[in-house]
Amino acid sequence: MVKSHTASAPSAPARVAVPLPPVPLDLTPFMRRRRYQVNLRRMVAQIAGCTITTEAWRPVSRLAGAQPDLSDTFHFLFEEVESYLEEKRRNFNELVQKKRVLYSIEKEQAIA
Repeated sequence: MVKSHTASAPSAPARVAVPLPPVPLDLTPFMRRRRYQVNLRRMVAQIAGCTITTEAWRPVSRLAGAQPDLSDTFHFLFEEVESYLEEKRRNFNELVQKKRVLYSIEKEQAIA
């Protein structure tokens, strides 16, 4: 038995994987944004706890049998904070701007 040799199509050149240089991936903006999210949530929890305590300390007799109301408590706190800032001669807007500069918030808003 004789085997015949048939011409086959030319084979494609072998592909070789070439390692690519690592692409730098700066996760800092994402990590910073996540840290702000986590810290903001913690701050909300703190404010909620302080608000509940504030309402618990206020005289019950002022409610005349009604249930405590969150908006009433925040209104009370708003007036107290305004009074405090005035007493200490502090400007809310200036303090907010200082915090934005301190925490680079303006730059971070561009990322968000």
